[in-house]
Amino acid sequence: PIIIYQDKIDLLHSMGYTSPLITHCKKTVTIYDLQFKYYPSTVPLVVRVIYSFLIPLVVFTNQVIITSSKSSRKQIKDNYPLLTKNKEIKVIYLGPGLIKLSKIKVEKQNYIFTPAASHPHKNLIKLIEAFSILKKEPEYSKTRLLISGSPGKQESKLKRIVKKDVRFLGWL
Repeated sequence: PIIIYQDKIDLLHSMGYTSPLITHCKKTVTIYDLQFKYYPSTVPLVVRVIYSFLIPLVVFTNQVIITSSKSSRKQIKDNYPLLTKNKEIKVIYLGPGLIKLSKIKVEKQNYIFTPAASHPHKNLIKLIEAFSILKKEPEYSKTRLLISGSPGKQESKLKRIVKKDVRFLGWL
């Protein structure tokens, strides 16, 4: 907060669930999901306790909340109805941006790409199952599925069910 004041910041966008509670400027925060509430086993207890206390304060003190899906917006509204009653909650969908294929050493062909750590709430098992169904269609027979992200709790399970046209790229 001191640097925000010293640098005369007009608008602060905090991109990771939390933000300073007291500032002189307008604030917006990105809350991607409420994983700590809906998938508590994937979040350490200390983080769940901190977020249970901090997220409502962050929702209250920020003028705008950004989230990555309509489902997350609904969860935020459902969990904090009084705090979000007159609050603007914008959905801005995430995308991978541009990735140079030469950087990750893959051939030029058709790909489906997802940036997702291998945690249960990312639902990669269903993605791999759906990809297997898609591969049966002639126009998708040469398509590959690329998954980037840090190893998570489901990594070993995913690697056991993975097919030949699925590649784990690791953290990019």
